[in-house]
Amino acid sequence: MKNRERQQYLAAKKLYGNRAEEYLRQFVRKKRIAVVITVVTALLLAALTAIRQSGDTELIRGRYIERNEKDGADKIVRVEAYAANGYRKSMQLQVAEQQYTEKELEDLWDTFTQVLPETIFAEGDSQDYVSKDMNLPSRLTGYPFTLEWQSDAPLILSGDGKIREERLQDNEAKKNGICVTLTVTAKYGEYMEEYSIPVRVFGRYLTKEELFWQQVETAIDEWNSRSTTGKYQQLPDRVEDTQIVYREEKSTLWLFVLLCGLAAAFLLTRHFDDALQEQVKKRDEQLEAEYPQLVNRFVLYYGAGLTIKNIWQRICMDYRERKKTTGINCAYEEMMKADKQMQDGVGESEAYAEFAASVALTRYRNLIGLLQQALQSGGSDIREQLNEQLREAFSEQKRQARIRGEKAGTKLLLPMFLMLTVVLIVILVPAFLSF
Repeated sequence: MKNRERQQYLAAKKLYGNRAEEYLRQFVRKKRIAVVITVVTALLLAALTAIRQSGDTELIRGRYIERNEKDGADKIVRVEAYAANGYRKSMQLQVAEQQYTEKELEDLWDTFTQVLPETIFAEGDSQDYVSKDMNLPSRLTGYPFTLEWQSDAPLILSGDGKIREERLQDNEAKKNGICVTLTVTAKYGEYMEEYSIPVRVFGRYLTKEELFWQQVETAIDEWNSRSTTGKYQQLPDRVEDTQIVYREEKSTLWLFVLLCGLAAAFLLTRHFDDALQEQVKKRDEQLEAEYPQLVNRFVLYYGAGLTIKNIWQRICMDYRERKKTTGINCAYEEMMKADKQMQDGVGESEAYAEFAASVALTRYRNLIGLLQQALQSGGSDIREQLNEQLREAFSEQKRQARIRGEKAGTKLLLPMFLMLTVVLIVILVPAFLSF
């Protein structure tokens, strides 16, 4: 039996005794069902990741649709129209966004021409020095205009901001650069404006591989510009006498989703195992906490002249009477099992031994050892030994209480530190701002 399976069996044995195997079968079945559901869900999510749904109906009072705010894009709404003559039709409506006024567009254009030059250059570049591809957006955040770019020297700097490095390899281009004028046409409905930005493009030294791929990109653009009416765009299969093979890049998002699902299934199995061990831990803690009271009852009843069996039965009877108000207690539940065995004819010593095996804690084994010894010797010195067990139990209970208190104090350190930090910020920040 593997180590994990053995741990599960021992935990189930502690919790359910003779029903441990039945519980384990149910436990394994539930865990397998949960894992299968998780894996199947992960597979479905991996297959459906690319599917997106949009377009919620937003009818107001039956015939009004709220437009998106300015720059909010058009809204797609599906509605069903019913006519009084009995006709019915399902329609998909495109509701235009809220539009700007002429005055608002003129005000936006003034700020747009000031902001645009600051956003199109790569890090370290400027109008007087451009050495890296430029960012020429089709829209600029915060402005409604659709932008179209043109270059007066597309073989040097294209309208999409790419530099043709292979045409800038002479010393003049590397030293003094080449002046290129970019013209942006901004459109919004019928509103249209143009703005020109002169830049100086400098060449940089390229490796042999970089130069080759620049030539490939140029060849692709040339092939694309030959004909845009055909159904397919053809890619060049050879550049500079070098054959090129293309392969489409596949998205691996589905694999990521699948791996996340499998990881979730693995963590789920660990969760089931940890939950079982947590039940055993709580049970053992309850048994440890009840031990001093149990020994104390044995001392009191034994001092009153009761036999060990009568003490056992008396404790079980008291527990049955107060069980509804105090709740289930593992220690007394195990004692009731042993009491039932004795009523069914099992020997007293064997019933106590079965109780010790079910509880599986050292303290209870020591107590049962004393009781079995008393059965054999007549119990002449058991009272003193029980008193010794009681002193040790209360001493251990105090020690455990002290440990729990220290742990609770440690957990409070972080909240206290955070509160202190907040207080210092509230006090010090105004003080610094006042200087």
